[in-house]
Amino acid sequence: RLDGRQRLRPELAPHGAELPHVVSTQRLLCGDVIAASRALVFDDVGAYEAIGAAEYLALHGVTVVFATSHERFAPRMESALVAQPALERLRASGRFTLLTRAWLEAIEPTRTLVGSLDRGGVQAIDADLVVLVTLNRPNREIADGIAELGIARYVVGDALQPELLPAAIAQGNRAGREI
Repeated sequence: RLDGRQRLRPELAPHGAELPHVVSTQRLLCGDVIAASRALVFDDVGAYEAIGAAEYLALHGVTVVFATSHERFAPRMESALVAQPALERLRASGRFTLLTRAWLEAIEPTRTLVGSLDRGGVQAIDADLVVLVTLNRPNREIADGIAELGIARYVVGDALQPELLPAAIAQGNRAGREI
């Protein structure tokens, strides 16, 4: 299973990313995450993955602070008309706070230090769970293993480079046409 440490690219890892309460969305949705009452979802991608994590937590009674490096909530989902309804649902839960133009300063066992250009400076956010949503670190294990066997292969998606699903689909389409 993937956890936040395996998925996070090293250059993006804030101090404390190795703590056991720091997880990826995959680990969160596998259901093996520690019980939490206050969570910080940090979104560096701006797509649906962070929305899904925040809604999952809110539906399970967890208070969610959603911090994003972007100027707006889930900007990559605006053209699909998904961002605004999701934001309205989360706000209606009564357990949701949004911090935009934010960055992670440090993660500690019971709180996370989050900076925000919109709020000014760094503030401590109480959180017993931190969900990191970043572009994936490439995982080439399977592709490299196949190459060692001398079998032709085409590498696409997260095995090639950090991308979102539409880019991986386009890469797979190109690879399929080359066969």
